[in-house]
Amino acid sequence: MTAALDLLDQKGVEAFTMRALAERLKVNPMTIHHHFGGRDGLIDAMSEWSYAGVSASDGGTPTERIRGS
Repeated sequence: MTAALDLLDQKGVEAFTMRALAERLKVNPMTIHHHFGGRDGLIDAMSEWSYAGVSASDGGTPTERIRGS
């Protein structure tokens, strides 16, 4: 996930391809495709991984929860 996020951050969405990621990881592009089911699956996994530790506060008003108060 780190390599995928770094590639996206450094090269932008246009250069974010399975082939470019595979080259960076020194694996066959089909390995990534097989594991994630394509680019959309990879992006979904990246989103889940990135936001895994994010959670909303349990108490307070909606505005307080947004502010983290």
